[in-house]
Amino acid sequence: MPKRNLKTVSGRKNVVENYSSNLNNSQSKSPIFGMVKKYKLVLILLAIIGLGYLSWQKGKGVFLAGSVNGGLITKAELNSRLNSQFGKQMLEVLIGEKLIMNEAAKQNVTVTVSEIDAKIKEFETTLGPNTTLDQMLEQRGMTKADLVNQVKLQLTIDKMFGKDVSVSAQEIADYLKTNAAYITSSDSAQRDTQAQQQVKSTKIEQKFTEWFTKVRDEAKILRFL
Repeated sequence: MPKRNLKTVSGRKNVVENYSSNLNNSQSKSPIFGMVKKYKLVLILLAIIGLGYLSWQKGKGVFLAGSVNGGLITKAELNSRLNSQFGKQMLEVLIGEKLIMNEAAKQNVTVTVSEIDAKIKEFETTLGPNTTLDQMLEQRGMTKADLVNQVKLQLTIDKMFGKDVSVSAQEIADYLKTNAAYITSSDSAQRDTQAQQQVKSTKIEQKFTEWFTKVRDEAKILRFL
């Protein structure tokens, strides 16, 4: 292997060092470089403030519930108030839902999206001509997701406890006699159908209530509220 000339290598090193030194000197004397260096801290602070503002704008809906004359109402305040006033009731609702869905899983009972949609459309037909589903939900303080969850739960209960429920012609006739005011249809066949559905719903509710009371009493439930 040929030996390198040490003078040549040393000369190249000096050239590189001189070029670097001259570059640094020229940058330090440049008005643009001097301005950037002078205001470097200011630019960093502005960047931090800008990022903070963007984070604030993005996180307002996450951390804030509202404001009154500039005074902020945080989500933490809202959640604390809701929890203190309605926390125990909502906990019981969630416990009930868990018990129902656990039993549905044991029985392999499922509810499809199409079944939920069909039930919601059926419900919409009972609304007044000037009332939309969205308006009804807003009046009740509910979201579409809340409605879907309720419909799914009710259909699950109907499937679990309505399998062996039957309604006789006599039961339909008795219901029509005592509850005629609650039947909206004027068609005889439709009136019988509505009466049959009401009687069946009552029987399902009775079976469900008996089961739920027993299962809730036997379940290992811990409440921390």
